[in-house]
Amino acid sequence: MDTRTLTAPSRPELDLSIVVPLFNEEESLPELMAWIDKVLEGRGYEVVFVDEQMRISRDAAGAVFIYTR
Repeated sequence: MDTRTLTAPSRPELDLSIVVPLFNEEESLPELMAWIDKVLEGRGYEVVFVDEQMRISRDAAGAVFIYTR
Protein backbone atom coordinates (compact mmCIF):
# COMPACT_ATOMS: atom_id res chain seq x y z
CA MET A 1 0.00 0.00 0.00
CA ASP A 2 1.26 3.46 -0.90
CA THR A 3 1.15 5.50 2.34
CA ARG A 4 1.65 8.81 0.52
CA THR A 5 -2.03 8.76 -0.40
CA LEU A 6 -2.95 8.69 3.31
CA THR A 7 -1.00 11.75 4.46
CA ALA A 8 -2.60 15.15 4.65
CA PRO A 9 -0.97 18.13 2.96
CA SER A 10 1.54 19.89 5.18
CA ARG A 11 0.25 22.86 7.12
CA PRO A 12 2.31 25.56 8.77
CA GLU A 13 2.72 25.12 12.50
CA LEU A 14 0.28 27.29 14.42
CA ASP A 15 1.30 28.62 17.81
CA LEU A 16 -1.91 30.54 18.35
CA SER A 17 -5.49 30.93 17.14
CA ILE A 18 -7.24 34.24 17.70
CA VAL A 19 -11.02 34.61 17.38
CA VAL A 20 -12.25 38.15 16.71
CA PRO A 21 -15.99 38.90 16.76
CA LEU A 22 -16.90 41.72 14.37
CA PHE A 23 -19.90 44.00 14.17
CA ASN A 24 -19.52 47.05 11.90
CA GLU A 25 -15.73 47.01 12.38
CA GLU A 26 -14.48 47.15 8.79
CA GLU A 27 -12.56 50.41 9.22
CA SER A 28 -10.46 49.12 12.13
CA LEU A 29 -9.38 45.81 10.55
CA PRO A 30 -6.20 47.06 8.80
CA GLU A 31 -4.94 48.59 12.05
CA LEU A 32 -5.82 45.47 14.04
CA MET A 33 -4.08 43.16 11.55
CA ALA A 34 -0.96 45.38 11.47
CA TRP A 35 -0.79 45.24 15.27
CA ILE A 36 -1.30 41.45 15.36
CA ASP A 37 1.36 40.95 12.65
CA LYS A 38 3.83 43.09 14.59
CA VAL A 39 3.20 41.46 17.96
CA LEU A 40 3.26 37.89 16.63
CA GLU A 41 6.11 38.28 14.13
CA GLY A 42 7.95 35.00 13.66
CA ARG A 43 5.13 32.85 15.02
CA GLY A 44 2.57 30.78 13.19
CA TYR A 45 -0.95 31.96 13.89
CA GLU A 46 -4.41 32.24 12.49
CA VAL A 47 -7.05 34.89 13.03
CA VAL A 48 -10.67 33.80 12.75
CA PHE A 49 -13.05 36.70 12.17
CA VAL A 50 -16.70 36.06 12.98
CA ASP A 51 -18.99 38.68 11.44
CA GLU A 52 -21.83 38.92 13.94
CA GLN A 53 -24.00 40.96 11.60
CA MET A 54 -23.92 38.21 8.96
CA ARG A 55 -24.38 35.53 11.60
CA ILE A 56 -27.46 37.32 12.93
CA SER A 57 -28.86 37.61 9.41
CA ARG A 58 -28.33 33.84 9.08
CA ASP A 59 -25.78 34.09 6.29
CA ALA A 60 -23.55 31.48 7.91
CA ALA A 61 -21.42 31.04 4.78
CA GLY A 62 -20.31 34.68 4.91
CA ALA A 63 -19.95 34.89 8.68
CA VAL A 64 -16.47 33.41 9.17
CA PHE A 65 -13.18 34.54 7.62
CA ILE A 66 -9.82 32.93 8.42
CA TYR A 67 -6.42 34.60 7.99
CA THR A 68 -3.38 32.34 8.49
CA ARG A 69 0.17 33.58 8.83
